[in-house]
Amino acid sequence: MEEKFIGEKNVDLVFGDHKVPCIFKKYVKPEKGDTGSFDQLFHSSEMKRPFHRQVILTYWNYELFDAVLDLADYFSEVFATPITELITSRTMSVWKFRRAIQWLISRQSSIKRIDYLHNELSDADISMFFGNCNVTERLTICMKDNDRIRHHRYFDLDTLKISMASWVTIDYLLDMDCIFFRISGANMTSFDCNRFIKSWLNGTNHRLEIISMNCGQILERDDVLDGLETRHRSGYLVERFKNHKVGGSTFEFCIRGGFDVQREDGKLATVDTSMMDRGLFLFVVWTEDDISEGFKRQESEGTDGDVGCTLL
Repeated sequence: MEEKFIGEKNVDLVFGDHKVPCIFKKYVKPEKGDTGSFDQLFHSSEMKRPFHRQVILTYWNYELFDAVLDLADYFSEVFATPITELITSRTMSVWKFRRAIQWLISRQSSIKRIDYLHNELSDADISMFFGNCNVTERLTICMKDNDRIRHHRYFDLDTLKISMASWVTIDYLLDMDCIFFRISGANMTSFDCNRFIKSWLNGTNHRLEIISMNCGQILERDDVLDGLETRHRSGYLVERFKNHKVGGSTFEFCIRGGFDVQREDGKLATVDTSMMDRGLFLFVVWTEDDISEGFKRQESEGTDGDVGCTLL
C-alpha cells in the first residue's frame, strides 16, 4: 500500500552567515501503523548551493530530533563552521535535552548563543552543560523556579537574559562580566540594588552597559541610593537614550531624569528611578559614543537640556 502523507515541519538551520531552510515531511505506511513512520528531509527551493532541490536523506522509524542533529552535523561540515546557536524548546523532554547537550559538547568546546528554554531541569543537568560548554555572546535562560539551582560558574559574555529568576542572587550577578543583563522574576531588594551599584563603583562588572531587572517588589529610592554620591537630573527637561543590539534586534532604553554616579576611572552611569514603584531597577553606563549621539539627538529634536548636564 502507498504511504500516507500526514504533515510537514519547516526547520531553519543557521551556520555562521548561512541559513539553510529545510522541510521535514512525515509519512506513514498504513499496514505498519505508527511504527512505520519515517521522515524525508528536503531542501527548500531557496537553497541553491551546494545542493540541488532534492531529497537528501530518508530514514525509517527516524525521530525528527535525530534528523536535525544529523543534518546540523552535515551542514556544519559542508560550510566548515561550528554550530553557532542552540535553542531548546519548553516542550523538549529531559532526555532529549541531555542528548542535545552531549552532542554539542562532543563536537565543540564553545558556542556563541544559547536559548535555554525548558520547564524544569535538575541541578546536575545544568552542571553538565555549564561545566563543559562555554557561551561567548548570548545566554537566555527561562525555566520554572527551582530553589535547588546553584551558582554554577562565572560568565564572560555579551548578553545574559534570565526569566523566572527567583534563584538568581545578587552574588550571582556580581560574579558576572556581561555587557547587558535583562532579568525578570528576581527576588531582589532595594539593598541588593544598592550593593550592585557600589560594587560597580569599586570596579566589578567592568564591561557593563545596561542592567534591566524586575525585582518583584517596590524599590525604595532612598535605600537604593544610600551612601552614594549622586547628581540628580530633571526628567521633565532631559531624556537620554541607550541602544543595545542583541542578534539582529536593537533594544532602546529611554532614561528620564534619574541620578548619575561616577566611577574613579571617569565612567558615568545613571540610576533610573522613574519605575522603581513598579519594581524595575534600570542602571545604564554611558560610553563616549552614547554621549556624542545624545548631543546630536538633542540638537536635531530641538530639546533644551539642563545647563548643568554633561549628557542629554
